[in-house]
Amino acid sequence: MKSKVCLVLAMAFFAAFAAGNAITINTPSSNQTIPLGQTISLDYNSDFNMVTSSASVIFNNNWSQRLELYSVYMNSSPKMRYSTKVNTEGWPAGPVRIDVTGLRHENGVYSSGSAAINLVIAPSDYSTDLNSAARVVRSIPQTVYPGGYAIFSLLIFPNKPFPGLIVRENFKNSGMKYDAMNVSSWGNGTEATANSMPDLNFLKIVLRSPQNIGMLALQYFVRIPEDAEPGTILELDGNWSVEGEEGLTIGDKSTKIGGFKMPDCPLSDQVLLQYITKWSKMEIANNELLQVVQKWKGC
Repeated sequence: MKSKVCLVLAMAFFAAFAAGNAITINTPSSNQTIPLGQTISLDYNSDFNMVTSSASVIFNNNWSQRLELYSVYMNSSPKMRYSTKVNTEGWPAGPVRIDVTGLRHENGVYSSGSAAINLVIAPSDYSTDLNSAARVVRSIPQTVYPGGYAIFSLLIFPNKPFPGLIVRENFKNSGMKYDAMNVSSWGNGTEATANSMPDLNFLKIVLRSPQNIGMLALQYFVRIPEDAEPGTILELDGNWSVEGEEGLTIGDKSTKIGGFKMPDCPLSDQVLLQYITKWSKMEIANNELLQVVQKWKGC
């Protein structure tokens, strides 16, 4: 009898632990058909404060075609909800699965929750240039946070065989720092060498493989300055080269500085109620609302 009680208690403990790391994807709907080139509104919430949120995509139900879309570290403003845009420009048509993950950090212990959704990317009037040597598609989170970092991805879809590729990223905002890292190529031997020029807001990365370059996601860190002003739009563009051919990088071209900005006095009752509404929708964290309440009391 005692062993049964212990087993029940253990099961209850693990069930509670699992329930405490749940993530729910609100949009898009499961099995939704997305026309190629359309932007997906990806919105999800958790029952815990996420310090890091990330997403990846699997094409054609093939785990060897799994590419990381982005990862964003929210620093001192963990969120229970994250919304972003996922650009399908340049993707191959067919079934896809999007996985989202949130990382929790409490009392020195890390744990995570995840969720997945299946979609279909349908051919459309959007033109995917299959005559060019490659398609290079930038995938970045819609919102980044002061004092945190984000991982930007360049999704590379070869249309022809080539052993070498150079990609260039140009940031149009000053004060950004970035480092190339974490190239994923699933065993085809691709190596990367980065030439980072932060003073010029410019990053150049050389990819090479003796077996020709396959589908892969090239990732690099972007460090967000502590004093970055919420609401600022960070813009970037880029291009790529293989031997005898060049092209423009497509996909995402900007991200927005998020985070909490304390309202100025006078702070009316109606403004306070607006912040409470944002808090109820998990758009601001509990500690951020408490700061607004304290400011309201002192105005």
